[in-house]
Amino acid sequence: MGSGGVYASSQNRSQWIVGCPNQQCTSGPYAYPAASAFGNYPIDTLIGPLFINFDFMARKQFRITERISFALRMDSRNFFNHTNLGGPNNDVQSVNVGQITGIAFGGANGTGMRTLQLSGTLKF
Repeated sequence: MGSGGVYASSQNRSQWIVGCPNQQCTSGPYAYPAASAFGNYPIDTLIGPLFINFDFMARKQFRITERISFALRMDSRNFFNHTNLGGPNNDVQSVNVGQITGIAFGGANGTGMRTLQLSGTLKF
């Protein structure tokens, strides 16, 4: 994903990015800049885990008579139940820097783990 040793060699929820060794930012990707100087790591370049979500809907309508019908519907959010991890702790001086401790809840519908909803409609 990235370069310069910012990301852990094996990215997982226990270590996504590399912070300061022993909480001393004198070496590694987060070395303190010189006095009265800005750092040189670009803004918005740390990337967390991908967010993957597939929603699915299936519907079937049955005719009972000419005027009466029954519809059956199934809605699913995160149909394949992909685990979407939250963002890593990005405080480079923290003991648990780079660790992911939660799951992501993206979008307006609050997608988390798989949810299913079944519904039926009778029209007459």
